[in-house]
Amino acid sequence: MSITIIKIAGVVSMACILSACTTTQNLSTAPVEPRFTSESARKNVQRYFILTSRTQAFDANRRRVEKQGVQCRLKGNGFITNYTTPANLKLLVYAQNTSDLSMMCEYEGSKLFKQITVRNLTAEKISHSGASGGFIGSVLAMTISAARGNKPNDDYTYRNPYMFLSEKSKK
Repeated sequence: MSITIIKIAGVVSMACILSACTTTQNLSTAPVEPRFTSESARKNVQRYFILTSRTQAFDANRRRVEKQGVQCRLKGNGFITNYTTPANLKLLVYAQNTSDLSMMCEYEGSKLFKQITVRNLTAEKISHSGASGGFIGSVLAMTISAARGNKPNDDYTYRNPYMFLSEKSKK
């Protein structure tokens, strides 16, 4: 029985080596701190949270793989974060004044840009609460969520700062 376990462990290890172990595991690195552009931006932060930023591209076999060592910049209202992917980022929210982020990564001599949108988790919960009520319940919940707008005590965050670096597969 122990020989079977050893064989299975060998097969799993070999599979990991052949696939370059490109799993998207949680990072254990310390979060990259933002650099504030003004003291008022630092004072107005409602809360901080950690999100992981990753980059992917096609490899020579046209498979999506995580790219490490890509230089990126995340710019928001009142702060800038420069980092190398993959990275944990310490991001901040300003309650209802939280704005979208601008992400820029340099890859193979090109600068790629992407907008990272703000998520109002409170509004999302209200909108999703009508799903059990069928179509009419869903429409009603979405209408209420949209009509109430963004409130100061809502729970805000961002979508994960992720960038796919390849527009088309390389042939």
